[in-house]
Amino acid sequence: MNICMRRIIFIVGIILLASTFHIALTPRIPDADSLYHIRHAWLYGTQGLTTHTFPWMHFSVINTSNSDLWYGFHLLLVPFTYVQDLLWGLELAGIFLTSLLLLTFGFVLERHRMRLPYLWPFVLFLVIPNVLFYFLMVRPHILSL
Repeated sequence: MNICMRRIIFIVGIILLASTFHIALTPRIPDADSLYHIRHAWLYGTQGLTTHTFPWMHFSVINTSNSDLWYGFHLLLVPFTYVQDLLWGLELAGIFLTSLLLLTFGFVLERHRMRLPYLWPFVLFLVIPNVLFYFLMVRPHILSL
């Protein structure tokens, strides 16, 4: 294994560890919208990817138009619904999304030849305490951030 591969594995491991601690040290359900997204993904996982019945949205435009605004995001969450406990799947999805955000930030900084590109995700993670709450949520905004 070459030095570059070891470096990448080390960085990914540290970011996964930081994301795991961040999720583990907080309340189990930080945001009610996260429950909606994981349950919607569960519908796709159990009833098929083309299902258009959304039973809890009787008075919503989503139900009347048979569409899902966050379809791609819900597809991304489907693997996390195969866990026996959906709350545990929600936490795993939070770890995945937070890690993905931090890794992407590090890769972008490396591409732009910033000094110490993989230090900056931790600075982003620690410098803005009020944003840390948003890193806990399993919502599409983490991907667009």
